[in-house]
Amino acid sequence: MGIPPGHVQSAARKLERPKPTSVAASRFLGAPTVYDIERTVPGEVPESEFLALVEEIRSTVGSVGNVSTLGKSLAWTSGPSANVTRDVHVTIIPRAGRTRVRITERMRNMAGGLFGGIMGGMGGGGMGLVIGLGMGLLNSPVATAVLVPLWIGGSYLLARGIFRHIGRKREAELERLADRLEEHLVEVNRPDPGGRALPRGATRG
Repeated sequence: MGIPPGHVQSAARKLERPKPTSVAASRFLGAPTVYDIERTVPGEVPESEFLALVEEIRSTVGSVGNVSTLGKSLAWTSGPSANVTRDVHVTIIPRAGRTRVRITERMRNMAGGLFGGIMGGMGGGGMGLVIGLGMGLLNSPVATAVLVPLWIGGSYLLARGIFRHIGRKREAELERLADRLEEHLVEVNRPDPGGRALPRGATRG
């Protein structure tokens, strides 16, 4: 038995696909603040498939989000909720016999909240404890002068490490979403031997 043509085509697309683009990682933050992933698939997705695509996005991102359409194009934006504070934008644009998918997530607000919370809480809130330890317990201004920058530096490194870890997870998640949307679009536009698009789920005779 040979390898199904669909698997071969999927592997070829992955080899040809450009790497996801992102704003260069900030030296201070340790990770990019914007992730931008694109896919282009032959064939124009029909509007009848928009609901299935939106459900795929919602289940991956974990937010109902906001949906809008303009002509034949679909746009989805994450909406704030009790459990989701993400800034994700997905656009699906069919044009000139192809369908372009673009997924963007901006991480600036999350970085601000994370660094501000950890460095403000640990760095600022714990400063009295560090000074008290240096002056009261050790009775040494020199020890205090050493402990304070170590404490601030430790809170910064903790925030940086967490942000970098979250960024990697988000990028991998967006890649999976792009793959799923691409697979869906390829299946929708799968041609039959006569050159016509087959409905999703249909089989060749």
